[in-house]
Amino acid sequence: MSHVDRRLLAEPTRLAAVDRTRRVLCGMALPTDAVAGLAAKLLAAPMGVVCLVRDDEDLVVGAHGLPDRFADRHLDLRYAVGQYVLGDGPVTVVEDVDEDPDLRRHGLVRECGVRAFLGVPLADPDGRPVGALVVLDRVVRRWSNADISALLEIGTMLVPADRPPAAVRGSSLPDVELGPLLESTAEAFVAADVDGTVVGWNLAAADLFGLPVAEALGRRLADLFVADGAARLGDPAVHRQRVQGVGRHRDGREFPVEAFLNRVPSPAGPLLCGFLLDITERVTLRRAALRHARFVEALLDSLLTGVAACDPDGRVIVANRSLRDWYAIPEDWQPFSLLDNPAVATALDGTELAVADLPLIRAWRGEVVRDELLRIPPPGGGASRAVLVNANPVTDPEGRPLGAVAALHDMTAQLRHETFRDRQLEVVEALAYTDDATTALRAVLRAIAGALGWRRGEAWLCDPVTDSVRPAAAWTPAAGTGAADDGAAGTAWLGRALAAECCAARAPVRRNSAAERALAVPIREENAVLGVLTLLTPSGDPPDDVAVAFAEAMCSHVAGFLARRRAAALRTELGRSKDDFIALVGHAVRTPLTSIGSYAELLLADAQRWTGDEREMLTAIARNAENLRAIIGGLLDLAALESGHAELAAVPVDLAIIVRDEVGALAEVAAHSDVLLRDRLPDALPVVGDPGRLRLLVHNLLSNAVKYSPDGGTVEILARAEPPGVVELTILDGGVGIPPDERDRLFRRFFRASTAVERGIPGAGLGLSMSRAIIEAHGGTLALTSREPAARGTAATVRLPHRRP
Repeated sequence: MSHVDRRLLAEPTRLAAVDRTRRVLCGMALPTDAVAGLAAKLLAAPMGVVCLVRDDEDLVVGAHGLPDRFADRHLDLRYAVGQYVLGDGPVTVVEDVDEDPDLRRHGLVRECGVRAFLGVPLADPDGRPVGALVVLDRVVRRWSNADISALLEIGTMLVPADRPPAAVRGSSLPDVELGPLLESTAEAFVAADVDGTVVGWNLAAADLFGLPVAEALGRRLADLFVADGAARLGDPAVHRQRVQGVGRHRDGREFPVEAFLNRVPSPAGPLLCGFLLDITERVTLRRAALRHARFVEALLDSLLTGVAACDPDGRVIVANRSLRDWYAIPEDWQPFSLLDNPAVATALDGTELAVADLPLIRAWRGEVVRDELLRIPPPGGGASRAVLVNANPVTDPEGRPLGAVAALHDMTAQLRHETFRDRQLEVVEALAYTDDATTALRAVLRAIAGALGWRRGEAWLCDPVTDSVRPAAAWTPAAGTGAADDGAAGTAWLGRALAAECCAARAPVRRNSAAERALAVPIREENAVLGVLTLLTPSGDPPDDVAVAFAEAMCSHVAGFLARRRAAALRTELGRSKDDFIALVGHAVRTPLTSIGSYAELLLADAQRWTGDEREMLTAIARNAENLRAIIGGLLDLAALESGHAELAAVPVDLAIIVRDEVGALAEVAAHSDVLLRDRLPDALPVVGDPGRLRLLVHNLLSNAVKYSPDGGTVEILARAEPPGVVELTILDGGVGIPPDERDRLFRRFFRASTAVERGIPGAGLGLSMSRAIIEAHGGTLALTSREPAARGTAATVRLPHRRP
């Protein structure tokens, strides 16, 4: 039955002996964990404990199989078991804890399933009970005498260092005998005297070194084991050593060894005793682990993705080269705690993240983080970096946390490209849908400054007369928009000097100072500088080459916009001048021509008064006056059609009849030129339109085909009402054709093809212009194409809807 002697436990001399014993045990060569494990294994028990018994707890100095919750090696009175062993005789036997009311409620019984235990007390050299060696089982156990004897013998190994040890068998000393326990251990045991001569050698040592006891005794220990570094075996100032070195086998092979050595007294003088372990497998595994670690390190350092990992304490223990470069971490960096370094990332808008919001910390706490967009602050004032972070917690196979890992993908270029693309679209739309220069320039400044994250933009236009720049528009986030003379955006104009410098240099100008960053980009059209866009900000990323290239591309759009505005203004002015000229011709010239023609007709009416030459001259005057009146009438009609002021009838018309009438009207002219007119027309081609205008259209096209066809040529007229709702009329000639480089100019007023001029074909160059204006007024199209290489000549194709839109 269990019994606890509280008076014994609290005795001051015993407690002092406990403290002394704890210090002595720390210097023993044999690790106490190994002793606990040896006891548990020999007695086939799952748990073994070597403990020093205080009055309020058991201090575990050696353990085997003890639950992880007792990793701190302190068992308070709820779990203490050594207190039941002290003062209860040479051995304490508990075969079934259920038979003892006190033990039945013990913490190890209720929470760890202990059902039986066997313990022997440990005493100091003066016989004071200081601790216990206990083995515990989870089943009811009938402890045998062999179990008790084995535990008692193992307990003798824990005799404090200042007590003479048991004899060492196989020694050259006559009164030393090695106990059966050391013979049965799997670890090699070696003892050497003060001269370094081997005086103790067990069977495991014989197997390890290939030397039987007879050959090993008397050898020098230094010939069998050489410690690494500056370690001195048997140093009188060192009572306990744990060293690594090289062992030499009998066959000459060397192998790594770890030795647990202790300097202990004996009747023959101090002995250096200890256990030697072959750590070849451990060294091999360590080397493999180092090679694997170097491989993984090289692999991680080759990634463009930043990788960080932390241990269970939240310390960063892995940071690959990309991450170190981003944060300017030195090569000789040491693990550091993220909890002490919160300012390692911000949100995209620059807001500093709290420690708890960092992806690696969130993963360290068990959260899986996916696609978290952050910004890395610039180390030393460089450009910030946008990253996409994925982070995961790391656990062992049992689910215990091992830390966390985070991958940071650099998204700076991609996000910047997307921003530039969106801002470029804004610029294109702003320049496409407004004619006001100030409004367009504000939108451009807002787009460029927004893309760069800057705070101010100014537009300056060059004045070639004064050779200076003048303000045109401004933008700031606070004011939203600003003209050259309103608000804060229009009064400072800090970029005037920068704009003037950029104009003079005809190239971008950058400024990057502590007070302000600035960029000026010229608006160029070929070799001329039309203006300058200046961008300013008190802080933010400095203007790099990519930012300058983007700003230059936007300035190209602005240059095109300004050029289009100038071209539009010129077109408007040209159209106004043309209309003024036509009005002048229509009113100021037509009236005199009418008078000239009328007087010429009156003079011709009195034919008796004129000679033949005079009559011929009068006839020429009347004819040319009529031709001029026709040209002027055509110009006025064309101007009315192009401006939309002409009145067009919308009545049902049979286009086939009009074509046949015009073919008949031109038959005599065609026959005179030996040109054959051949038509293939359907019975009817109904359309809705102006009969007179359509007749003029057909006449112009047929007369051109006859004029340009050579003698003996053929003009074909084809028509069809396909597809439904559309009438198509095609006139084919075999004439001189149209030079390819002149085809786009055929519909201009007064333009005549070079082939017509060279062959002296008459005409004013208004027929095709008039024809196109007529067909477009009816909602149709007119196209001229070359028939080559299949045939010579030109094909004129008219497409008209059945109903005018």
